Amino acid sequence: MGWLVLSSVFMAICTIVLSFIVFSLARQIGVLHERTQPMASDLRTVASREGEILSGLDIPTDTVDTDTVVLLFAATTCVMCRMLHGTFLASLKQHAAYSAYWVFPMDTPAAVSAYAAMHELPVANILVETDLAAHCAVTNTPTLVRLQRDKQGWRLQLRRSIVSTQQLQSLLADDLQANEDVGIDDRLGAGA
Repeated sequence: MGWLVLSSVFMAICTIVLSFIVFSLARQIGVLHERTQPMASDLRTVASREGEILSGLDIPTDTVDTDTVVLLFAATTCVMCRMLHGTFLASLKQHAAYSAYWVFPMDTPAAVSAYAAMHELPVANILVETDLAAHCAVTNTPTLVRLQRDKQGWRLQLRRSIVSTQQLQSLLADDLQANEDVGIDDRLGAGA
């Protein structure tokens, strides 16, 4: 009978110790989540839908002569983004009809510079802009965004989360075909 009481006391102590350990681990997971929160929880996006004019959007000045800008939102820690660099770079080199940029909204310039050097990305086509992601309502990476110059400003033409290199190739090919089918007068809203 004494062993039964002793084993019950021992089990109660073990239960209390295990409860304390589980509580501590749950707290640590919460702290870790706060430190490595998803991109979407940190961005304050502006509600924008495809086809709308994006007011207050600041696009780099070298796009003055370009009617279309394609942005690939990426992150230095995104594994899928690394797989897309070759496809996006090939498209950038192949077609000069539009300006194309990698946008790193949640990374520091130093981290992006090191990342660009490691992955041989052209520095002239890299932007480290949080505001750009907010204006385009981008909440995850990788995301492809196409902006079209309009009389009123930049119009959001396309925003798609990318899940494969084939999807990126298809979107870029469709985008190029659409640009070839539409004349400059149509893009500026003066078409008949």
